[in-house]
Amino acid sequence: MLRFVRLPPPCWLGPVALAIAAALLATGCSRTPRKPAIAISAEDRAVLNQYESVRVALADDDSRRTRLAAEKLAKAIEAPGVSPTVAKTKAAAKTLADSFRIDVSRAAFKEISAALIPICDGAEGFFVFSTSLVTDGNWIQTTGEVGNPYLGRAMATYGEIKR
Repeated sequence: MLRFVRLPPPCWLGPVALAIAAALLATGCSRTPRKPAIAISAEDRAVLNQYESVRVALADDDSRRTRLAAEKLAKAIEAPGVSPTVAKTKAAAKTLADSFRIDVSRAAFKEISAALIPICDGAEGFFVFSTSLVTDGNWIQTTGEVGNPYLGRAMATYGEIKR
């Protein structure tokens, strides 16, 4: 019969374990630092919410819903207080809102994505995805489940979390 004998830990183990636990808590136990979601302004957050609606509509190949969501996105981009990076996407958002062709909408969405990714990169609650089937096919999502706006319904789940 095996018997286990409980030995007292070395006296230095307690302080070392405490220091390691404190360091892990201070860094959030993460390999990459993440900005708190609050670091994104309320105005930019409103743009990102509308961007997500456009992304979902594009992933569903729904041009009507894409146009409606894009109109709201364009209004959010024109709101006072958005960051200069977001304001630069105004022309692409207008193209997106005015387009009846899904390929033109996706090209404009790609331009908007390229501008918005640096704002969200590393922020809590936002995921940057990419697809190898589209040149510079990167986008932002608020969920970890792939919803590819560039390939539509046929390949909506093709992509991976980039960061």
